[in-house]
Parts: sequence; structure tokens; C-alpha cells
Amino acid sequence: MMKLFLGLILSCFLLQTTCGQSLHQEIYASPRDFAQKLNASFEKGDQQIFESFFQSWHKWSLEKDSSAKQRTASFVDSIFQMAYQPFDYTIYSWKSNRNPKESKYLILPNLIPICIKDSIYLSSLDSLKTCGRNSKSLHYSPSLSFDSTKVIYDNPYYTSVLRIFLEEDYLDKSYFLSSWINCPPNASPKEFSSPPIIIGCQINKKVDNVVVHLKLSNTEFYLHLTKNDKTWNMEVLPYRVMHD
Repeated sequence: MMKLFLGLILSCFLLQTTCGQSLHQEIYASPRDFAQKLNASFEKGDQQIFESFFQSWHKWSLEKDSSAKQRTASFVDSIFQMAYQPFDYTIYSWKSNRNPKESKYLILPNLIPICIKDSIYLSSLDSLKTCGRNSKSLHYSPSLSFDSTKVIYDNPYYTSVLRIFLEEDYLDKSYFLSSWINCPPNASPKEFSSPPIIIGCQINKKVDNVVVHLKLSNTEFYLHLTKNDKTWNMEVLPYRVMHD
């Protein structure tokens, strides 16, 4: 009996099965296998494994957010906090009835395209989309907090689980997941960041003039932020400017 017990322990270690694994380790070992577990629980109407899935994702996110931010990341973080309003679209000149319902979790990106320019010109859309050699992708975790919504950061393993889980019966499953997140409208989502999506931002060298490029539903638009006497002012760029 003792040999059998020791043999089982050794097998678990060598084959890296779920024996003794945390849920986080299990997801990293095989997102597809874990997605199958979600499918089985979905068929039974069992929410417990979904609760555990998002709790594990949130725990990983808390550990990631604990790291100190560099100077550039801190500045972009302050811009993100002003530009990103996930539950109030009126700031973007959208009607209040378009506001989404609050969810248990928001999925935020940890990669933001930015570029530093001598000057920022608002005269044409081409100018706003072109960064040239100054463009780079900034890795950082936005520092946001909400009263009843928890923040989780984009993670390829966790999002792979969701993507695989949603491969079939997207409408039913996305409605089921709405207890935790607001799913993308696309039935074959490539990413799960909670809208609005920040596509990128341009920053002048004096760091007092910023243009943020966003996407909400199927609409792209820009926010212009200017700093005057330590106070930031924000405006949605006029339609005519965006489409020159």
C-alpha cells in the first residue's frame, strides 16, 4: 500500500498532472483542458468553477499591480485614469442610455502603444494615426479602482481559456459570463479588454498635450487632453477634425 501511495505521488510530479496544482497552475498547464471543465460546469449550470477562475485571475493581477511603475508608465497611468471611463460613456459625448451595466470584473490591457512627439497636430486623422519611429509599446498595469468592480489584467492563458470556452454557443455562454464580465460583441473575440479600448496615445515632449485614440463598439474617436496650471482639460475631438 505504501509503495502504491509513493508511486501515485511520483506520477503526479513527473507527469505534471493536476495533483497538488493550484488552479492558476492548472490553467497555465493547459488552457484547453481547463476550458473543457468550464464547458462541463456550464452544461450543469454550476457557477462555482467560474467564480474560482475569476478569483484566481484577480489574485494574479493583484500581484502584478504591486510592482513600482517607471516615470513614463506613471504618466501614462494618469492619462489612462482620466480617459478610461468604463461605466459612463457620456464623457465621450455618448447618450447615457448607452452606458453598460457594471460587472464584477474589468479586464484591462497591460500593453499600451504610445509615441512621444515634438508637437501634436490636430489638423488631420492621418497625423493622429502616424507616429513613425517614435512609436513603442509600453508594458504596464493601469492603476484603477472601483467601488464594486475588481480589476484584472490581460493574461494570454486566462483569455485563451475564455476564447476556447466561447468557441461554441457564443450567445448563451456570453450571457452566462455576464455575471462576471461584459463580453465583446464579436462572436470570435481576439481580445477581452473591457471597453472602451485605448488603441494608443500621443504625448508631446513637454507632457502637457496628449491625444488618446479609443474604440467603443465599432466607433473610433480621439480625446484631446491639455494641461494648464497643473489642471488637465479634456475634450472629444470634433467629428470634422477626425475625418479631414
